Amino acid sequence: MDWKEKKVLCLGDSLTRAGIWYRRLEENLGCAVTAHCGGGLKMREIIDGGESAEGWLDPVSPELFKDKDLVIFFAGYNDREKGSAAQIRDALGYCIDRIFQELDKAENLSCRLLLVTPHCVGRYAYIHEDGYEEYPPGSGM
Repeated sequence: MDWKEKKVLCLGDSLTRAGIWYRRLEENLGCAVTAHCGGGLKMREIIDGGESAEGWLDPVSPELFKDKDLVIFFAGYNDREKGSAAQIRDALGYCIDRIFQELDKAENLSCRLLLVTPHCVGRYAYIHEDGYEEYPPGSGM
């Protein structure tokens, strides 16, 4: 598919908020990107709204999805402290369902959805284990 002049909505946390990867997407593919993102947000907060490092991020709405050809959901780093893989899976499933609900309200079910999952994470000041170590302790993740 040719993405030149296609409209893309990027939903995410601080990695999206930084604007680096989606600006490269615009440059390389010639698409127009809109971002709905906030630093420090967990998956559900990106969808339902929440207090981010930059201030309050509103919940998603049909207007965000109305004319989009592609939605990219890139989140999950801030969900690392959740208690189990099942909770993370449930959060992701919830977000997928909500995205399709909004696409349906926007009468845009032909829009494609791309899920981007976190790659191997590093250590943070608030999480001392990287992606090769178990976190949370005792979780098996």
